[in-house]
Amino acid sequence: LGERALNIARGEKMGLLEAKTLKNLGITCYLLGKYELALGYYQQALDHFELLNDDAGKASVLNEMAIYYSKFQQKDKAIQYTIAAELAALNARDSALLSTALDNRGIIAMQHDDWLTADMLFHRVYTIRQAIGDSIGLGYVLNNLASVASNAGDMKQAIALIEQSTLIRAK
Repeated sequence: LGERALNIARGEKMGLLEAKTLKNLGITCYLLGKYELALGYYQQALDHFELLNDDAGKASVLNEMAIYYSKFQQKDKAIQYTIAAELAALNARDSALLSTALDNRGIIAMQHDDWLTADMLFHRVYTIRQAIGDSIGLGYVLNNLASVASNAGDMKQAIALIEQSTLIRAK
């Protein structure tokens, strides 16, 4: 269906739909384990969003590319893409995409035992997600903060954060 949508978007010269479809095809291929194909779609989508001067679109693709590189333990590239996503989100004035970029960078920091950086980033994410009322995102960041607290040996705080996340997710 994605390929059909892509052909329609190209045939009708619908640039934004083409860019979004390329990103979604990238996500689909990534989830199916077709990683090289996913990266190709992501790059095409990024090129299209750049031509359209669509910073929000760029931020969304850059966040996906950061996840891709993080999966393959390419820390420097993953961080590079989260920073680029952050800048694009700031240019787009899109707080949701900004919090996603910061969250992705926090996860990368956590995976590489940089707990202080992870804690700082997750607190920024928490503040942003609270401000924009992103309950789904709050559930995730509270779990990330619980991991930081657990790593620091503060099990009481970790449990409290998980319980808070569970209440939000239940709603």
